[in-house]
Amino acid sequence: MTTVWESGLDRPAAHALVIGVGAYDWFQDGAKYVKGRRGDRYSRGLRQLASPPASARALCEGLLEGFRDLPGGLSLGSLEAVVSADEEMVLKGDDGAGVPLGPATLAGVEVAFEAWYDRCDSHPDNVALFFFCGHGIQVGRGPQALLLQDTGENVRDYFRAAVDLHALVEGMEMNSARIQCFFVDACRNAPERLYEEEGLRATRLLTPPRRPRARDRVVVRSTQGGTKAHGPLGGVTRFTEAVLRALLTPESDSTGRAWAVTTETVGKFVRELMAWPGLRPDAVAMPEQECDFSSLSTSQGGVLFSFDEAPPVPFHFNTLPGESLLAAEWALTDRGHQELYASRAPMPEPWIGHSPVGPAKVEVSFTDGRFRGRSDDIWMQAPCRDRTVEVQEQ
Repeated sequence: MTTVWESGLDRPAAHALVIGVGAYDWFQDGAKYVKGRRGDRYSRGLRQLASPPASARALCEGLLEGFRDLPGGLSLGSLEAVVSADEEMVLKGDDGAGVPLGPATLAGVEVAFEAWYDRCDSHPDNVALFFFCGHGIQVGRGPQALLLQDTGENVRDYFRAAVDLHALVEGMEMNSARIQCFFVDACRNAPERLYEEEGLRATRLLTPPRRPRARDRVVVRSTQGGTKAHGPLGGVTRFTEAVLRALLTPESDSTGRAWAVTTETVGKFVRELMAWPGLRPDAVAMPEQECDFSSLSTSQGGVLFSFDEAPPVPFHFNTLPGESLLAAEWALTDRGHQELYASRAPMPEPWIGHSPVGPAKVEVSFTDGRFRGRSDDIWMQAPCRDRTVEVQEQ
């Protein structure tokens, strides 16, 4: 089964396809892996992954929780999902019953993709949301291939069960949905031997049209070309967390009255959030990676979701040296000190909280008399705010 949820309402909506691949049949330690299989030059160098299933689940649950009943604009209209993990993944439906997700094989993805494509194609004001987390390979500046569960089954056509991302993105220009977003959490490097061959031949789920059609489109990838993507063992990736938060983070228009998530804001917000230390403060330190995004805009505008008011801005405040946090008392107020937005007593961790959008003053004082206090004017803005206050000993 690939359909997790469908509203059934006949009106423009956001339609999502989520693919997570952690279990690979033919890679090392996979269910069908054969050591020394004749003609197999890649499987040994590719491993099983633990974070994509957790990330796909988090993305599905985040979409279902945060986007089904948005006031004043588009809401989630449907969710298709396929996930390959060590054990079958089950998501809870509206009636409390479990919805088992089909495996992310090429056949499973084709079924889910067809259902998603048709829903997106049902109205020009629909929003198409695509998310993939798993192995990825990119040879030089060539197209990125998204590897599915049965990649490697045919050693003579090893990447047939992988998806050509470039062809998918360009081919979606044929779809009626004018707003299209693609989020890809996968590596963009390749084994050296692939550079010596003609390149990989991944499956094209769509054939790009000869004449491009205007679309409001953004493609956000978790890492730069030629580099690896990273995720915690069995945990949710920073990229997934950043995507979910960015989709819920609108930016105001020139009047300051309308708040919208657009194809112009999502990519830059994901990049800022991935570099923000307050996103996953409790996570084990991961290697740094910088997301890459590209966007196209038309006169139609690229609004995904709209909100009636500004959301609170998450912040992360720290001190330097860090040991001074144990004596630091924090206060965040408006610049006229008329309203207290938030405060915190001394703790050993940085202060993470939320504040209204706009001008504010952050103040830090110290209980033991060892350090000097300090206050700074700060502008609170989406999608996050970070400030490290350098303090000196008395």
